[in-house]
Amino acid sequence: AGVMCRCPSVSVDTVYSRRGQYHHTTAALSFNIGISFERNLNFNKELDSNLIYICCSSRTDDISRKAQELVEKINQSRISNEKMIDSFQETLVEKVTDLCMQMKEHMYRVFEENSDRMQVNLQELQEVLDSCTKLSHELLEANRALACLREGDMP
Repeated sequence: AGVMCRCPSVSVDTVYSRRGQYHHTTAALSFNIGISFERNLNFNKELDSNLIYICCSSRTDDISRKAQELVEKINQSRISNEKMIDSFQETLVEKVTDLCMQMKEHMYRVFEENSDRMQVNLQELQEVLDSCTKLSHELLEANRALACLREGDMP
């Protein structure tokens, strides 16, 4: 004799009625379109159907509640993960921005130092070029003086 019931797979060894009376049952449940019970029960059919309803209803409710709790935990975990990634991204952006600012400041210091060195080098170059120009004029004058001396020695 079997009874059909729509609830998940369950194995029941002990069932309590609504009045708290203890009844020993042996039930094997299988999850298909329905559930077939093989039982050895010592109570009337009305009490038997109440127990089956309580069993299926409470197990279904428990499974549904646990599934909902798992979904809520997953959603909370996802929200937490998203917040963590957002926080990480904000921190990373701050760190990268700070690092870029430090690199720019260093780059500008290097530019300034290089500009100062180039200015010194350009000043030295200008002094050398001025000396070269002066020496070139002196050499030109010495060359003219020698040319005049040669012309004066020649008959």
